[in-house]
Amino acid sequence: MFSLFSNLISFFRFIGWYLLGGVRANLSSRIGPYSILRKARHGAFICSGRITARDSLRVYIEGKISIDGNVFFNSNVSINCLDNISIGSDCLFGEQVKIYDHDHRYGMSVSVSTSGFTLAPVKIGNNVWVGSNVVILKGVTIGDNSVIAAGSVVNRDVPSNTLFYSGVRPKLKSVGAE
Repeated sequence: MFSLFSNLISFFRFIGWYLLGGVRANLSSRIGPYSILRKARHGAFICSGRITARDSLRVYIEGKISIDGNVFFNSNVSINCLDNISIGSDCLFGEQVKIYDHDHRYGMSVSVSTSGFTLAPVKIGNNVWVGSNVVILKGVTIGDNSVIAAGSVVNRDVPSNTLFYSGVRPKLKSVGAE
């Protein structure tokens, strides 16, 4: 009974997204509770296949987001689009993933809050696994069949068939070594 109720809630939530206008997606998609899609009048959300989102998916669109389908978003994923973000098919996103296709301009003579944005599209290929707590920044292309390790900040292109990681690499010590 709970499963049926949960499926109905997901369906009506998705219909609500669909009715916002500029949203074209597969109605078999399943969007979890506490998810929010905020779309500016000229923004577009296009999905050619199924999306599954566990809960608290946050999407803000002023530009265009396109998703090929069969994509899974774990809890608390945030996508902020002012320009263009495209996601291929068969992708997995871990918890707390953040995707931005823009950042703030910064100048010494201007306040950051009024300086505007620099924009560059983000492209995520097919069959990409993005681990938990990853931040994907503007202008990045992630190639097909790649894995982005948990906790990484992706600020440059990732070729296809690549394991990408960033941050501090711990020194390994043999077990029992003094």
